[in-house]
Amino acid sequence: MTLAAAAPLNRDVRVISLIGVAHGISHFYQLVFITMLLIVRQEAGLSFTDVGILGSIFYGTSGLCQTAAGFAVDRFGARPILAAGLAVTAIGIALIALAHSFVFFAVIAVVTGLGNCVFHPADFALLNSSVNQKRLGRAFSIHGLGGSLGWAAAPALYFLDAAIGWVGAALIAAVPGIVLAVAVWGHRSYFVDHRAEVRHAAAAAGAKSTLTIFTQLPILICLVYFVLLAINTVGIQHGSRCSTRPKATLRSA
Repeated sequence: MTLAAAAPLNRDVRVISLIGVAHGISHFYQLVFITMLLIVRQEAGLSFTDVGILGSIFYGTSGLCQTAAGFAVDRFGARPILAAGLAVTAIGIALIALAHSFVFFAVIAVVTGLGNCVFHPADFALLNSSVNQKRLGRAFSIHGLGGSLGWAAAPALYFLDAAIGWVGAALIAAVPGIVLAVAVWGHRSYFVDHRAEVRHAAAAAGAKSTLTIFTQLPILICLVYFVLLAINTVGIQHGSRCSTRPKATLRSA
């Protein structure tokens, strides 16, 4: 029996809660970065095109580096990588308080993108290895819900900007990531290192090449799942935008 299979309820609740909040923070920062760009756009002399380019740099960096983050999780462990990702992303958001040029914001986009790329590899590794298999379905559901709630919380930056200014808003927005990074790092006894089970399985099945790993059925199924999930998310976002556009009125000739 694996450690995860024998995990008690109280430990599962702690692990699921921490990972769910961490995923929420990652989604929160995804929109916080873009929101802060819109808030400081005029003061920093950015055009809407600049904002779009900076957002593309952020998401492009995150997407391109996610596979490398997965290998880093397998090499160094999911818990320290997750804590580092939270801290790096939070620091990137805090640096917005000092930025006044496109180049500075581009550097911040790369930094926050690097921090953001670790969440899915680290989150799923920790959940799979640390949570009782009977509760994995609930764990993944709460993980997804946490991400959606993180997106929903991002517009609060507009209220912070109105109350204390954009510098204070950027600094306050960085606090949750730092706090959660410390919490994840400090809960060492609650997280099971997934690499122990992976090494045991690899020793039993024999060594496999890297290319063979990517052609395994579970990997391909996960790929299809996330592609469909991304299509669904983009479809909902564009559908909501179209529904809010004013309809053109027809004039009689």
